Order: sequence, then structure tokens, then C-alpha cells
Amino acid sequence: MLSTDTEIGKAEVKRLRETGAITREYLLKYDRAQHQTQVESGYFW
Repeated sequence: MLSTDTEIGKAEVKRLRETGAITREYLLKYDRAQHQTQVESGYFW
């Protein structure tokens, strides 16, 4: 599932993690200067 930080908040992420519903998290960061997206492990918080 792809989401933004406004679609899935801190409380929802915590609950999903606790129930094991999330197995991996990735943060997509767009670099405007290089016109590319960097993929990092983790979520917004």
C-alpha cells in the first residue's frame, strides 16, 4: 500500500505495526535538483 503522511497518521501506523500488518516500510523522497526519487527504509516518522 502506498500512502502519504496525511492519509495514514501516527496512530494508524502504530496500530498497523503492532498488529503485524506492515512488514516493510519505504520512504520515497523526491530530489528536485536531480529530478529523481530516492528510496529509503522507514516511514515519515
